[in-house]
Amino acid sequence: MNALYCLLGSTFTRSKTFVGRSRKRDKFASHSPWYLLGKHSDEKAKGAILYSYTRHINGFAAILDDEEAAEIAKHPDVISVFLNKGKKLHTTHSWDFLRLERNGVIPSKSIWKKARFGEDTIIGNLDTGVWPESKSFSDEGFGPIPSKWRGICQHGIKDKVHCNRKLIGARYFNKGYAMYLKNINSTLSPICNSTLFTTRDHDGHGTYTLSLAGGNFVHGANVLGNGNGTAKGGSPKARVAAYKVCWPPVGDEECFDADILAAIDIAISDGVDVLSLSIGNDKPLDFLKEAISIGAFHAVKNGIVVVTSAGNSGPEPGTVWDVSPWTLTVGASTIDRDFVTYVALGNKKHIRGASLSTKALPSQKFYPLIGGADAKAARASALDALNCIPGSLDPKKVKGKILVCVWGQMSELETGQQAALAGAVGMILANDFQSGNQIVPELHVLPASHISFSDGKLVFEYLKSSKSPVAYMTRVKTELGIKPAPIMASFSSRGPNTVVKAILKPDVTAPGVDIIGAYPEAIRPTSLASDTRRASFIVQSGTSISCPHVSGVAGLLKTLHPDWSPAAIKSAIMTTARTRDNNMEPMLNSSMKRATPFAYGAGHIRPNRAMDPGLVYDLTIDDYLNFLCAYGYNQTVIRKFSDKPHKCSKSFTMAKFNYPSIVVPNLGSKPVIVTRKVKNVGTPGAYTAYVKAPAGVSISVNPKILKFNGIGEEKKFKIVMKQNVVVKPKDYTQRRQFLRPPAVLVLQESLAFFEAPSGNLMLLEKFLLKTELVAKEMESKEASASMEIEAVPSGSLALPPKPKFEPLKAHEMSDGRVQFRKVSVPPHRYSPLKKAWMDIYTPVYEQMKIDIRMNLKARKVELKTRQDTPDISNLQKCADFVHAFMLGFDVADAIALLRLDELFVESFEIKDVKTLRGEHLSRAIGRLSGKGGKTKFAIENATKTRIVIADTKIHILGSFTNIKVARDSLCSLILGSPAGKVYSKLRAVTARLEERF
Repeated sequence: MNALYCLLGSTFTRSKTFVGRSRKRDKFASHSPWYLLGKHSDEKAKGAILYSYTRHINGFAAILDDEEAAEIAKHPDVISVFLNKGKKLHTTHSWDFLRLERNGVIPSKSIWKKARFGEDTIIGNLDTGVWPESKSFSDEGFGPIPSKWRGICQHGIKDKVHCNRKLIGARYFNKGYAMYLKNINSTLSPICNSTLFTTRDHDGHGTYTLSLAGGNFVHGANVLGNGNGTAKGGSPKARVAAYKVCWPPVGDEECFDADILAAIDIAISDGVDVLSLSIGNDKPLDFLKEAISIGAFHAVKNGIVVVTSAGNSGPEPGTVWDVSPWTLTVGASTIDRDFVTYVALGNKKHIRGASLSTKALPSQKFYPLIGGADAKAARASALDALNCIPGSLDPKKVKGKILVCVWGQMSELETGQQAALAGAVGMILANDFQSGNQIVPELHVLPASHISFSDGKLVFEYLKSSKSPVAYMTRVKTELGIKPAPIMASFSSRGPNTVVKAILKPDVTAPGVDIIGAYPEAIRPTSLASDTRRASFIVQSGTSISCPHVSGVAGLLKTLHPDWSPAAIKSAIMTTARTRDNNMEPMLNSSMKRATPFAYGAGHIRPNRAMDPGLVYDLTIDDYLNFLCAYGYNQTVIRKFSDKPHKCSKSFTMAKFNYPSIVVPNLGSKPVIVTRKVKNVGTPGAYTAYVKAPAGVSISVNPKILKFNGIGEEKKFKIVMKQNVVVKPKDYTQRRQFLRPPAVLVLQESLAFFEAPSGNLMLLEKFLLKTELVAKEMESKEASASMEIEAVPSGSLALPPKPKFEPLKAHEMSDGRVQFRKVSVPPHRYSPLKKAWMDIYTPVYEQMKIDIRMNLKARKVELKTRQDTPDISNLQKCADFVHAFMLGFDVADAIALLRLDELFVESFEIKDVKTLRGEHLSRAIGRLSGKGGKTKFAIENATKTRIVIADTKIHILGSFTNIKVARDSLCSLILGSPAGKVYSKLRAVTARLEERF
């Protein structure tokens, strides 16, 4: 049984726009609103309809006045009537950070290889269109277009968009936008003639986001010389399609509901597998009055994964806009890469800043330094000059100097432009108090460095104390391995969910800060009208950027597990996410305080873990309809919303909704029972629940052990809680598979933190310690019970960070002398070395800046430093890397020695543990490997090490603690302990190890 949606459009004239969905397809096939009103003029009806959604959503968009809209809303077959509102638009290294590759080498266990790089999955992107000439959409190496594709490549009135075997579809939807534009200002119609009828991207946002989701490999990608590397999307071998629904902004509105619904309806029919939407509202709306929520429901009903951005309204709480349980909502966080420039002051203090400026200071010398207020023009105010407002600076005072401006009144780029126009040779842009310590690299038109508020105070103190202040800025460089990372971006919209308190949003977080993506070369890379530069890749930040990262991962999972439902894919991504950074500490927010699940949801995505989650929380369309029943929609509305009769269950509550996260808004002394059902998608086995409740909270799980005999088998469990709050109330774990509901249950009222700080609100979080779940209070007992909210520390508490100095080059540390290392090549490694030579040579020579060659006469690999070697320690790292390969480790494993300082290789003889000979020695070696290598594999996975058994020698690669655990297990096996006993001991030990990065 079908129903009718109605979308009420522009409010600036008497006529307005609607979208509808009828209960009887034959009777309302034309979607004529005049039929519903008793007005039988077909000509008038056809002239009013903008879109007729007849494929899946069965709705319409039409121009009606207020009275007609009100009359339609009363019709028994109408579910909702709402305005055609506008919405906002919300890489080379990020996939390395997510461990899909390591220093350009793709490990054999990477989801990229397992999922064939997302081969033939179709990703649709609703955005500003596409620039098809971008190398990210090259179809080199692609076969025929999948037969399931039913889309088209829609040409514009004045230009053509050439699709290929990679970019297989492009369409535009403009009627909702055009009607809004026409209604508010008829003089804007010429814009429509030139830009409104094309799928080409004249903004850049759509090309950028689509390249991150499914862009092909592009070698040598960089942002005007910065961040050089290979750009690629999450699913590089996926097919992509662009649906242009966003246009030049009118005020803050650029993507309209009528166009979005039309695009989703067509995309479902076209045959996409994943929909990526980096667009949204400023605040959440009712499910049946929100176009993306309605469209996404029908997409999910047709087996499509829908990924959305959380929004950029953080860090204020309750700002996440997409709260639909059928979508995957993504927050934004940092990666371990920065684009940095260092400021050296005349008082020998060094300050680390951010920039993407393509220019450097004219010469390597100190330049006079002047503050904006000291360079003010005669009739300007000191405050305007301090902010470098146009017309406030005196060029005579600024010329040839480095100008210090405060950021807060204009954009970073506009401030830099004013400094350049005033004649400055460079600019130091210091944050104001409100901007805090988050700094942003931008493509400035002059040498520039963006520094934090606390560092800015150091600069102004120096200006005040020195009669002749001077400074120097280094050229921009790319730094990798930044710690801690990830950190939650301050702009990323936060929970809690203000519509349904029992659903945690956002669902996950992903890379969304300073990410490199494709860009149209025909438009400016900045917002400056005078910018003549052009770039094929740029750096951007936002949840718009994190969203396509997850869309790409969803594409990989769709290729690897085509039988998985959208809910299963979402569950796999959520339950395998992590809440710790690369220091193995809890994730932080931008003010360097501990982040909460309201910021990161389930945590930061881990694509390699997501392909094998063990268990998933699955959901069907009936489950979502039951959710809407529990939310409060009546039986009649639910029946119209569904394509088939659905009866609301009186016993169904939010506590029974099978969501991968668990939130209990009102937990007190009365027990609360939460029910969940998990499906086995892995090997048969038993999963045990580990729970440790915080003080004052009672938690029990029943049953404690779930046994699965085959794939697809489902089991239910219950969690009983009372008093206070709990996070991540359960974790079932089997070997290396972890099923982790994320971390939120809130005491009393989940929105209490909007009230006075003394309100009775407490947030608790649990972490997975290998096989044990531990809850920890986020604040000390003496602290307030109110929720921790991101804020810039007060001036009295804001301590400047420790100055960081650039490391000396290798030749500088060794007095200009070349340093050597030689690694012997055993005879049995000649052939493997020859086969893997380029995989070894590339990271050593290109990444570590170390010369390497094979001396055939001496049978040794020789390494030496060179002038551009950034750190002399690189030489020993490379020697360790090559030596590990000679011991028998794969390149993909040994290369970790180049990246992580805490790793090393330990070797020992079996005979050092126990004197064994002949058959006894052979049996011991057999016990170490196990049948089919399973024993060794289990130890490696449990201890996060790699083990090579070479005759009677054993080599272990890992960290100190992990090597010790692995060595103890191996020694027990050598001494004769049964494998089962060793496994039990290993589980007990690893249960106390913290979860690794």
